[in-house]
Amino acid sequence: MALRILHSEFLSHHVGLMQHLLTTERLLSSIAARPTASILLDENTSSARESKPSKVVTPFRTSESDPQNHSNSQLGRFYTVPEDIKQTIFKYGGLPRKFDDLTHVFTETSIMVRKPFLEIKDYVQRIDFNRPTVRIVLYGETGLGKSMTLAHVVHYGFNAGFLLVHVPWVNSFIRRCKDISQSESKPGMVDVPINAAAWLVHFRTQNQHILEKGDFKTTKSYKYGPSDTIDAGAPIEQLIEFGVGRAKYACDVVEDLLREVKSASSSGLFRTMVVIDGFNGLFSPFVKTERMKIKVINQKCTLALPFLEISRFDWCNGVVVASVDRNAHTDPFNAESFLPLYLLGKEGLEHLDPFIPINVERYNTAELNSAIDYYIDRHWIQHPAAKSEQGRAELRIMSGGNAHELMKICAPL
Repeated sequence: MALRILHSEFLSHHVGLMQHLLTTERLLSSIAARPTASILLDENTSSARESKPSKVVTPFRTSESDPQNHSNSQLGRFYTVPEDIKQTIFKYGGLPRKFDDLTHVFTETSIMVRKPFLEIKDYVQRIDFNRPTVRIVLYGETGLGKSMTLAHVVHYGFNAGFLLVHVPWVNSFIRRCKDISQSESKPGMVDVPINAAAWLVHFRTQNQHILEKGDFKTTKSYKYGPSDTIDAGAPIEQLIEFGVGRAKYACDVVEDLLREVKSASSSGLFRTMVVIDGFNGLFSPFVKTERMKIKVINQKCTLALPFLEISRFDWCNGVVVASVDRNAHTDPFNAESFLPLYLLGKEGLEHLDPFIPINVERYNTAELNSAIDYYIDRHWIQHPAAKSEQGRAELRIMSGGNAHELMKICAPL
């Protein structure tokens, strides 16, 4: 009996060993059969090779995680945002909701390096910051990657040392505001105090590394209500903390804060990058709340005013990057065009003109293949047929190069 047990254990061990060898042999043969481009060393890690073992990078990835170093050589590849940076700049918004949900499934946050980002980066690097602010406007069909490009821009601005004024999605306080109240400082308009306080927290989190230096201070005193005052020369964090703690005055605090940002930036204290997703929503003639029940208020929102003011070109040492989107339009279901001239309307066009338009286009073939490879790597695509060449071709046709559609189509696979 003991001999039979030992014999069966020997056989199972032998079979397991053979399977391991066959799997290893199959893996090595498949790697050998791939083109030489399938295993690459990132071009920017040559200095690091001497001190640490070389890292194998698949064709759809780049090991360069700093957007300041991204170039045409990384086009169509995914880079991974370090987790500590993600928790700083995207903790309270900035990534599309469905994509943010996927980052938990993928256990990483990876963004594709695309041409629109490289164009923006090139413009920013060539800007004369002593002149009035340059405005850059992203446009394109829904789902092609405007918000992801802006997320890439935010990461770039953070790493480059800009003070960030980031609005993750304008409609979050125009169409889905938490609460509304009549404005005391601006009769005929409405405040969205909870949303304004939340944005102040977002601003503080993104710019903590600049605020903690203590150089950014108020240039004049501010009075809120009968007894609350912020003295001139107070740290700007004191103003922010007041707005967070006293949400009733948060909209006024945001306005005063961004006025101080413009002044400090123009004086050379720091450079400022303004990033606004769904900019055309700022011109909405109404506010919509979904708390308790859907309610439409035909009055303008006070929180839109400071973001409109900071997107003007009456200050320097800054840059404004915004997107226009059909979903941010007053009537998104009947928006006839995705072009800036249509979505901005007369008022918005007069406000932003002149600006640099950048079109976010559909995935090209290389980008589609890279996205499919990434989904296979993250096990978002598991069905064997979807991994075949015929399956890939069907995915390319069905998605039409639309990044959002590709993500949805791959979900059940």
